[in-house]
Amino acid sequence: MTGLTAAATGHTTLSRLTGTVLWLGACTGFIVQWGVGAGCCGFITGLMAVGGLSVMLEPFQYLRVPGITAIYICCVILEIFV
Repeated sequence: MTGLTAAATGHTTLSRLTGTVLWLGACTGFIVQWGVGAGCCGFITGLMAVGGLSVMLEPFQYLRVPGITAIYICCVILEIFV
């Protein structure tokens, strides 16, 4: 296991709490930016994009966590401003 995966596996409660806080923060940010309907739809679309990106790229080890994070941040910025 890599460092991030090993740390998440070793600290399950902290990982779940961190994931929940990030999930709520992202959902709240989308709702504040676009309103309830469009914010929820945008959040779900972004979540599906990240899930698809992780499933496609992670098994092949093309990119590490920082690379995938940078791509995701760019996608979110494009989604917000376009």
